[in-house]
Amino acid sequence: MRVGGGSALRQAVVVALRTYADLLLILVPTFVLVTLLKHTPAFPWMTTKLAPAMSVFGLPGSAALPIILGIFVSLYAALAAMVGIGLTPAEITTLALMLGLCHNLIVEGAILFRLRTNPLVWTVVRVVMAVLAGLVVGRALGLGGAAR
Repeated sequence: MRVGGGSALRQAVVVALRTYADLLLILVPTFVLVTLLKHTPAFPWMTTKLAPAMSVFGLPGSAALPIILGIFVSLYAALAAMVGIGLTPAEITTLALMLGLCHNLIVEGAILFRLRTNPLVWTVVRVVMAVLAGLVVGRALGLGGAAR
């Protein structure tokens, strides 16, 4: 005997669709803005300035944009930016690992503060781990030090 199965399924679908819509509200505008940014003089300027720092991980200068978005905005914005700038699978893997360790630092720092934990210590630990992971994985995947 099935009691309320249809309404539970309906409710799950509604919640899933609402979550999907929320994600699209972040992903689509970010993707469009990054794609538009690529066609402005600001993007080549930014990538040239940040290329030396990103080349340490074997990443192009444009990879700084997803890192900045992931740290300060959200992981979803970083994912949309990664798609928008056209990275290789190895570059995406390196960036994804770095961002998995070091994302949403401001929001999560505020949460740590409310939990009476030292957010500065945990932020530094996360950033250092992301840098170390980026160095190791970038080299393991054969990403060179040459900036592009």
